[in-house]
Amino acid sequence: MLEIVPIRSDSRARARVKVRPPAFLGEPEPDTSVGQEISKAGVGIILCAGALIGLGGFLFFIGGLLTSGGITGFVKGWLTAFTGI
Repeated sequence: MLEIVPIRSDSRARARVKVRPPAFLGEPEPDTSVGQEISKAGVGIILCAGALIGLGGFLFFIGGLLTSGGITGFVKGWLTAFTGI
């Protein structure tokens, strides 16, 4: 049998909300997608490769300066190599 129960006007709904602690360093946020994390890793790899290439270029420049006997010999050798004269 169906029983009719009157609804009280002062009743309130209660809900518990679980609060997550803030993410630690390096830990992705809960709403972070896998694609976003892969992009961050890709950018990091590209930046490291660029830094290594730049460091190599700088070291070759210093080596050329030392081998040619100073900045004037370096510039003269570079102009000779560039123009062929």
